[in-house]
Amino acid sequence: MRTIHTIGLLLMTILAHTQDKFPKSSGLFVHTDKVIYQNNERIWFTAYILNLPSPDSAILYNTLYITLINGKTHAPVLSARYVMDAAISQGSLLLPDTLSPGDYSLVAYTNNYPRNPYDKEFQQWISVRSLNKAPFRVPAASRKQPVANGRTMPPTKVWVSLVPDSMDYHRRSKSTWKVRFIDENGRPVKGIFSVSCVYAKRLPDERKQDIQHFYYVGQYGPEKKVTLTNNLDITKPVNGYVTLGEKKPRKPVRMVLMKGKSMLSFKTREDGTFTLPDSTLYAPANSTAVVSAAGGWNQSISRVHVVETMDSINRQLARQDYPYTIPMNPRDPLDTSVFSGQELMGRYRQLREVVIKANNEPGFINGMPVKEDSTCGSWVCSAGHWRCTKTFPSIPAIAGQRYFDPVREMYIVFKGCPQDFSQQEFIKKVNPTYYAEEFPVEDYSNSESADELHLNTTLYWEYMLATNTKGEATFSFYTNDLTGIFTCGIQAITETDPVSLYCNINVVE
Repeated sequence: MRTIHTIGLLLMTILAHTQDKFPKSSGLFVHTDKVIYQNNERIWFTAYILNLPSPDSAILYNTLYITLINGKTHAPVLSARYVMDAAISQGSLLLPDTLSPGDYSLVAYTNNYPRNPYDKEFQQWISVRSLNKAPFRVPAASRKQPVANGRTMPPTKVWVSLVPDSMDYHRRSKSTWKVRFIDENGRPVKGIFSVSCVYAKRLPDERKQDIQHFYYVGQYGPEKKVTLTNNLDITKPVNGYVTLGEKKPRKPVRMVLMKGKSMLSFKTREDGTFTLPDSTLYAPANSTAVVSAAGGWNQSISRVHVVETMDSINRQLARQDYPYTIPMNPRDPLDTSVFSGQELMGRYRQLREVVIKANNEPGFINGMPVKEDSTCGSWVCSAGHWRCTKTFPSIPAIAGQRYFDPVREMYIVFKGCPQDFSQQEFIKKVNPTYYAEEFPVEDYSNSESADELHLNTTLYWEYMLATNTKGEATFSFYTNDLTGIFTCGIQAITETDPVSLYCNINVVE
């Protein structure tokens, strides 16, 4: 298992080889699985802080911020926070079906970004494509390329081999890969790396990432252009205040933060303001979180107001002219060259069943699950458990109150009878700081899914792997039903250099 000290030593060792021994920026680099996506796919990523003057300095970085910026409207359309540990962060960002096809910028920064005037955000061109709608393109005036900084790549000090057990595979067959790091004398080199194996058309050659080039050249581009306003304190990602009606409270208000199965009680300051630090917001991937005024005589008149620090930063970043697009054939507005033959033939089209739920099924208020009871006869345990059996003492459910649902194993808000329901002001959604979720790896060693067509353009993703004492590592995965050329690539940190390498395989029927 990796430790802060081990990764910190690797980062500090490669820092000694750079042309600038003490870069002022953190050197944030984000490895994404690919750069061209479709709606309802996830952007899988690993983020590295490359410039650590000492292993202990890794503790300065605890949160990664990701935002997706529309290149045409200059507006942030998605944003999220992720836990950063040992100068590395991992996660995934879902691209909803409501996202318009077109050019976007994936922009990342850390909790240290507002405090360090020399720190820079990381930017990566991302495109969302559709078979049914042409993507919007950024106007030519905004297609600015990074200014050349005169730096060059030094001779590499580490050799990498990335070798599959075959260059050709059939559908749903197992592929095993070996990775090896050695120095110029053939001695093993320690390293950690992230790896992706994707449909090659979703990772064109001109957009392949290179952590080594970024480390020695790319990070030394133009100086930071964004001057943040409002004296933002990103160590306090969520701030807010509570009013009782239109008035400020005269004493602290009891509050509760609910994240899935967990609940944290706290009090506001005397003037009704409150702050949620990073550690209180850590939560599993895809979970929701809400902050609410606690129950009591004043809950019904309480109004919770929430301010997310990253929202202000993201709006300021969105005003930048990042380099967005790559050339596209004007005769092919849908840019069908990025799709597989199966996709173009419509074989992959997967219709999702839309279920209209009954009135007593849960919905959401400000991101928190709610229950509506059309019969207006719901009961709860005196302990606050939703719809207990008659063997327990029970009381009528009260609209607007929160209860624990033992079936879903999480807190809910009782919506009440349809005629009683109104939007509640005492509860508001907040963004959690997510832990990474595992990439779903298919296993075709059994025939349970033989009738399903699997055409995920990312065959394999692993946030972090480490070499053994021989400088070697292995990984394996199954191909799916998609045929064509696939690109596997690694972005690595070694005790000698950061390195990058790609290798193609062919999948046939």
